[in-house]
Amino acid sequence: MVTKVATDEADVTATPNPKKTQKLPPLFIHDKGRWSEIRKQCVYKSIAISNGRNTVRGLKVQPSDIPDFRNLSALLATLKVAYHTYSLKDKR
Repeated sequence: MVTKVATDEADVTATPNPKKTQKLPPLFIHDKGRWSEIRKQCVYKSIAISNGRNTVRGLKVQPSDIPDFRNLSALLATLKVAYHTYSLKDKR
């Protein structure tokens, strides 16, 4: 014997489709010796860095969001630190 269970529509919640966020390109800082100075400036200017690691190409720094990416790029240019990055998708 099969019994049916009535469900109330209010109990069923649809999962919202999360908006796909743009993956930011990393910044590669060539001068590893200036990291402590750069990090202090990032803290002072409230630039959030989600990930940073030492690689063969230099320090690989991953900003948290687009404004932090732009602010970090501007900071490195102001401090005259050699770095490399890729363009954002909205700039292509």
